[in-house]
Amino acid sequence: LSRKTSIKEAGASCIFQNLPQVLLKSKACPELSWFPLGGKLVNENEISKHNDVNIGYYVVSFMDVLGQHDKLKGWTHLPTDDEERSKFISALKKTIGTVIQYREMFEDVYNSYESETLSEEQLSQLSESQREKYYRALEAPIGFQQFGDTFIHYAPLRNSHGDVTVVPLLKMLMAASALMLTSLAGKAPLRGAIVVGLGMEIEPGKFYGPALAEAHHIESKISEYPRVVLSDEAVNFVKCSGGYSSDTDIERIYSGTSEMCKGLLCEDSDDRVIVDFLGTQVRTLDELPLEDVSQAVKMAHEFVSASTRSLKRRIMKNCLLDTSGCKSTWMLA
Repeated sequence: LSRKTSIKEAGASCIFQNLPQVLLKSKACPELSWFPLGGKLVNENEISKHNDVNIGYYVVSFMDVLGQHDKLKGWTHLPTDDEERSKFISALKKTIGTVIQYREMFEDVYNSYESETLSEEQLSQLSESQREKYYRALEAPIGFQQFGDTFIHYAPLRNSHGDVTVVPLLKMLMAASALMLTSLAGKAPLRGAIVVGLGMEIEPGKFYGPALAEAHHIESKISEYPRVVLSDEAVNFVKCSGGYSSDTDIERIYSGTSEMCKGLLCEDSDDRVIVDFLGTQVRTLDELPLEDVSQAVKMAHEFVSASTRSLKRRIMKNCLLDTSGCKSTWMLA
């Protein structure tokens, strides 16, 4: 919705109360001027059991573990003997075990940023005012929901102090980088999207809105193969160089955070901006839980090369059966 369009004018029977509008008037980032960060959405017609919910701009990560459909066939029935039990447990590890591991790894990397930014000794040397700003700058609560082999994380772009925070986006980019490299090295690839858009947390663990719909669309229709694609709004948000806070210290911190985000991105061959999980900045991040990044890269390369050779063989086999299948062989040359 534009700032001149009310919810009612858009066709919904609801109104905003106390929605802050004059928030970002930054020459450095004019596209975010009058950026409505959130407010109370009051339901006049009782379309929900809730009296009110919070609506605002969020950064949303949408990750889907690939190849789970076939692997789930390994535990369609309960085992009846030891041999079946062994296969059953193996199938569980490759399906639900993988999904849980990836979700926990995402959250571990996301949360590790705060714990490793400054040590306890460094924090003790800060004044009370400095510590307050430190925790204010790092504030980035995260929500989670899951369906099947897809897990979603979301975080508001406005913190409790009214700042437009870049930290949730940086933390999600770091987590996505770790997951992409780990998933390829572990031969269980994933595909995803990271977007910035409107949404609401109806209740803990239940996120909904245009941001979620766009994230699903990008992951399922645009990402196509193992990679994490950013939405246009997410890219525009990263490009901003100011206008995050009225506090000069917080403003400086977030400007630096934005630069870190840029170092975790690159353009793919189709001009889409993606998470650069093989970039130089990834190798310098202490938060990535990889003891040997070089070894992980080697393992990921071996998996991708083997998968490419397998795909080539399948395509060539199809060419023998149907010449129309040869049209795509040039893509793998």
